[in-house]
Amino acid sequence: MEYTSEDKVTGYDSDVIALQDLPTGRVDAVITDKMVGVMGMKEGLKIKEVGDPLYVDEMAIAVRKGDSDLLEKINKALEEMIKDGTYEKISNKWFDYNILGE
Repeated sequence: MEYTSEDKVTGYDSDVIALQDLPTGRVDAVITDKMVGVMGMKEGLKIKEVGDPLYVDEMAIAVRKGDSDLLEKINKALEEMIKDGTYEKISNKWFDYNILGE
C-alpha cells in the first residue's frame, strides 16, 4: 500500500484508541510499537501484524560504567535463559508471543 495525497491520515492521542478503531473500519491501518500491538492482540483486539517494522528499538539493561563483573553476570544469565527456553517461556506467559522473534 502506498500513501497518496488523496489518502487521509488520522492522528490519535493514544495507540490503544487507534487500535480499537481498526476493527470498526474507521481506519485501514495503524502504525504502533510492536509490543503495543502484541498486547492489543493478547487483550482480544481483532487486529493482526502486517509488514516489516519501520525501525527496531534495541532494549538494554543499564550497568554502571566499569562494572564489568555485573555486566558479565547479566549477559551470562540472559544467555542461559535464552538457551534453556526460560526467556521464551516467560515471554509467552506474559505476551503470548516470543518477544525475541525467534
